[in-house]
Amino acid sequence: MRILVPISSKKSGKFFDPACEIYAGEHEFVTRDSFAHYRHTQQRSSSKIELCIDNGTYIRKPNISDDLLTRIIDGLKLSDFVEPWVMEFLS
Repeated sequence: MRILVPISSKKSGKFFDPACEIYAGEHEFVTRDSFAHYRHTQQRSSSKIELCIDNGTYIRKPNISDDLLTRIIDGLKLSDFVEPWVMEFLS
């Protein structure tokens, strides 16, 4: 099983979780200042992810840097919006 953490662009007057900010250009997919949207974290099997890639629901992107991955994981522990099941999964 895998944990999927959505990335959302920061928008004035809209919800923003400051636990993990991601800046424009940190990854080719991120063109505007963004954040890890922990409120919408999902769990998927590897086979389901591959199926979604194969049918076009998900689009494969290059891997993120180790630094950004560490910040996203660390943000899970800082965010007030992580569901308890996520923390149980990680322990």
